[in-house]
Amino acid sequence: PGVDILQVQRHARKLRIGSHRRNAFEIRLHDCTGPREAWDARLHTIARQGFPNYFGAQRFGRGFSNLTAAERLFASPKNRWPRHKRSLALSAARSWLFNAVCAERLQSGCWQMPPVNELWVLEGSRSFFRGEDAAADRARMDAGDIHPSGPLWGRRDAADDDDLAARERAWLMPYDAFCEGLASAGLKMERRALRSLAHDLQWRWTGEASLTLSFTLNTGCFATALLRELASCPEGLDA
Repeated sequence: PGVDILQVQRHARKLRIGSHRRNAFEIRLHDCTGPREAWDARLHTIARQGFPNYFGAQRFGRGFSNLTAAERLFASPKNRWPRHKRSLALSAARSWLFNAVCAERLQSGCWQMPPVNELWVLEGSRSFFRGEDAAADRARMDAGDIHPSGPLWGRRDAADDDDLAARERAWLMPYDAFCEGLASAGLKMERRALRSLAHDLQWRWTGEASLTLSFTLNTGCFATALLRELASCPEGLDA
């Protein structure tokens, strides 16, 4: 409303990573079973507190092929790989470790109740800082200004050796080959928000068992991660 689009044309340059802040989605779900009130209640919860910021299954390739590639890469690190395939393998391994930590935080009850020494990520950013004032940090988290974070694995600095780092390392012991491989590949330890907000989340029932969702997510966040908190979606989605 109030805006006239005068011209649309293709641009010669690709949209680079970081050139936009959010992606908009409209997704239609069909054959929604169960009480409508339960769906609405769950959506209200997601709108209020966000959802776990998992990497989507598509990051790992068909049949987890990108993870298989990562295992081969780390087993023979001196072999030469095409840059694109190497990047996919490293990204998949990093994402798998992040998802594992996110799952552990959920199961241990500290996803929405972070520890005192939490590393916080600013909303819409990868900038992070060490928490010092638990009450103030909690208030900022409730306001959606900051989020608890998990590791994007790589080489750690000596200053990172604290209780939080030790806990994450213990959770990832089953994936030690991935941890060592990513560090040896030269990646630096970074952080990613464990929580994603569904901005402008709206929904409407378009039939007895059909639901249309619309929302925007920060770049790097997956709509499939939101959907997994809402329903089981074994079939393809119309988006």
